[in-house]
Amino acid sequence: MIDEDAKANLEFHTAIHKASGNAWSVRQLDQIQSRINVYQLMPYKVVGRLQKSFAEHCEICEAIITRDGLATNALMRDHMMLQGSRLPNLI
Repeated sequence: MIDEDAKANLEFHTAIHKASGNAWSVRQLDQIQSRINVYQLMPYKVVGRLQKSFAEHCEICEAIITRDGLATNALMRDHMMLQGSRLPNLI
């Protein structure tokens, strides 16, 4: 189950990256992703994180669909920063 969730999570983020239309940014994000793949499953070990991540993804999708750039930016930033702030604790 976690492997499927991790794959769906990666596909979600990759779709957003590609939809940006910024080829340079996509290449940079691909390079970063290849370096952090080792830690990809760690957030799923935090109780309740999978459900929270799904809810965050739903909020991000809604902001994208309604073309609310400010909300999309804030939601994506918060989503990514939360993951980054937890990484040292997981390692």
